Amino acid sequence: MPAKIRTIKAALGFNEGFFFEFNKSINYKGETFGAINLREKKPGVLKVNLFQDLNGDGDFTKSDLIFKGKIKNVEDTDDLTNFIGSIKLKKQMHSCEWDMQKEEKKRDKDMVACTRDYVPTMYGFMMESASTGKKYFFDGIDDFKPEVDYIVGAQLSSSWYPPADWSRWTI
Repeated sequence: MPAKIRTIKAALGFNEGFFFEFNKSINYKGETFGAINLREKKPGVLKVNLFQDLNGDGDFTKSDLIFKGKIKNVEDTDDLTNFIGSIKLKKQMHSCEWDMQKEEKKRDKDMVACTRDYVPTMYGFMMESASTGKKYFFDGIDDFKPEVDYIVGAQLSSSWYPPADWSRWTI
């Protein structure tokens, strides 16, 4: 299968802008230091920016952004703005992209053989509250939006996160 799925996790309790450690990097052999910015744009709508120190400089810039998303119709926004719990980010990519990251560390990325199979880059982000046990699924926005639309009636793997708002994905 030409797809690689990378899952990273972190347990945290924070106020806005708090720093934490992921269990591993989203990239091959990268840094694990992370930060999250969660803000309420209007009642019931929250946006999240998730960062990981990809280059090891200690600063979180636009190039360190690993997920950007939003969630609508949140009943208890205090549960997320004063969040204590765990987060999980999944990234599906073409296995070639992953192999090139590995070979780049060895300085020999021209030696990677790639298939022509189309594998869209997809993200799934979930926050699970430790106090309520509720899971919040965020939809990607901008560069983190799915490249393909979901087909009505298609079966998704139980290991992948469904879109937070299924009505957006109907034909």
